Order: sequence, then structure tokens, then C-alpha cells
Amino acid sequence: MYKKIKILLIMILLLALLYVARNVKLNNAKLAQEYVEYGKYEDLRKSVPGDGEYDNVIEGVYINETNIIRRNNYYEISSVNPDNKRKVFVYSADTDNSYTFHNLTIETNKEKVTTNISCYSKYDNNRIYFADVTGDGKEELCLIVDNSGGPGIHVWNLHVFDLETLEEYKIENPVNYVENLIYFEETETGVHLKVEGKDYYATHEAIKKNYSSGGINALQNVGNYEKVYINENMVQATILRSYGVFDVFYKFEDDMFKISGYEITF
Repeated sequence: MYKKIKILLIMILLLALLYVARNVKLNNAKLAQEYVEYGKYEDLRKSVPGDGEYDNVIEGVYINETNIIRRNNYYEISSVNPDNKRKVFVYSADTDNSYTFHNLTIETNKEKVTTNISCYSKYDNNRIYFADVTGDGKEELCLIVDNSGGPGIHVWNLHVFDLETLEEYKIENPVNYVENLIYFEETETGVHLKVEGKDYYATHEAIKKNYSSGGINALQNVGNYEKVYINENMVQATILRSYGVFDVFYKFEDDMFKISGYEITF
């Protein structure tokens, strides 16, 4: 009889633990939906349970005019446009671990949009910039997010939004462009690269020297590197491979950023 009572108590305890775990998950999801009104970010930060390893390590870091708040299950970056004093918040409570956050919400005091953009928060590479990259005389909201895929792969993607409507402008994919542009093969002595009919060669010895000295454009030491960014109010991309660096340039046309040319260092 005692054994049966003990088993029953264990079953009740397990059911209670499952109920609590389910409620915590539902409450977190509910919080992510409730605190989306402009100006309630402080409430969201305080309400989401903060029992993660990184809850207090980075709490309100200010880097290059971008304020960064990272908790175990909440991530936010924000900045103020110096021209109109409008504050822009980018935030998410949708995470499958303490570093990667999905479906970033972008919000100003005028508009709010939830995107399908994800970011990697561990190294705090995500940034907000304001620049006139379309050439219309008005600044756009430029969001650079870290989408690094793992050790040796560094990926930063740029997203450009109209600051008034938060409409996103499409940017042609530079990686697809470069991969369709080149023919690459490895030989016994080195590598052979053909770009639009032009042949480039490099020996293994030369490539090894690039690595040991910091690499072409001082980037080779970070491994594969893909970055879309703002350079002097122009959209630009740099695609780095072990055999060379591709700089890809853009022009704004037909409400999107189209690739207009490239340069290669090999």
C-alpha cells in the first residue's frame, strides 16, 4: 500500500512540473505579444525571467551610438536619429537559445513592423545606422545584423528601411553574384580562378603567406567572410574567400539596390 502511495505522489509531482514548465513557456510567448506598444520596453525587460547566464553580463551596453541589451531570452538594440530625434527600437523575445533571436520587430513612434530577420547576438555586432543610401535626400534606417554560421564563417547582412514607413528595400545577393561570376579549381600547385574570361593564379605558398601575414586586405585571418555594409553612403559588399577578396558595388534603381560592378584582389 505504501509503495502505491509513493508512486502516486511521484506521478502527481511530475504532472505538476510539466504544468509549470508549460505555463512558463506560454507566459514568455504572451509577454512577447503584450509588450509591443511603443514605450513599454522597460516593462518587457523587467517581466521576462532573467535567470540566464548572460542576463547581467551585457545589460545596456552603448557601442557606436547603438544601445544594446542582451538577456537570456530578450534582445534589443536601439538608437536615436540625430536629425529628427526619433528613437528606433529593434527587439525580439523569440529565441531558441541565448544567442540567436528571430523575427526582429522594428519600431519607431510612427510605425512598427515584425520582420523575418534573425540575428546572432553573442558578439554584439548588430548595429543601427542612419544614412541617405537611396540618394533621395532623406536618411534611411540601415540595420546590420550578424548572421554568422559557425566557426570560421563571418556573415553580416544589411537591411535598409524607409524611416517613415519601415518599408524594406531589396538588396541583390552578392554571394550568389560572385559564385555565378567565377570558375574556381584547385590544382597541384595552387588555385586557378577565372572571372569573366580573365585568368588568375596563386600558388599554395602565396596563399599560405597571405594567411601568415594577416591576409589580403588584412581579412584572411578571419576565415570566410561575407559582409554587406555602408561605405560613404553607398551600399557595398565584401566577399572573402581563401583565394581572394571580391568587393561588390551597388546602385539604387527601381526601388531596390542592384549590383553595378565589382573589384577583385587575388
